[in-house]
Amino acid sequence: MYADTRFDKALLLADEYLNQRGWCQFSFEDNQGRVCALGSIRKVTSSPAERLLATKRLADHLRINPHSIADWNNAAGRTKEQVQAALRAAAGAVA
Repeated sequence: MYADTRFDKALLLADEYLNQRGWCQFSFEDNQGRVCALGSIRKVTSSPAERLLATKRLADHLRINPHSIADWNNAAGRTKEQVQAALRAAAGAVA
């Protein structure tokens, strides 16, 4: 479906960043440095285009609109492990 592995790498880096910094809800980054799914993608991408395409890949994996990723991240009962698994799966890695 995707020919460019830069976005796979970005999603895997986002997973790694989130794992190191911690996960949060309702903010790209909280005052303790924890990040949400979108916040982790923002931290590891180097351009708006790369960020947009990595975000789209995650949304495609989740089968949601890219604008709904924050709602997905912030859903009651969502866990850090689910977010990380989604980032890895969207990158084509084993979740």
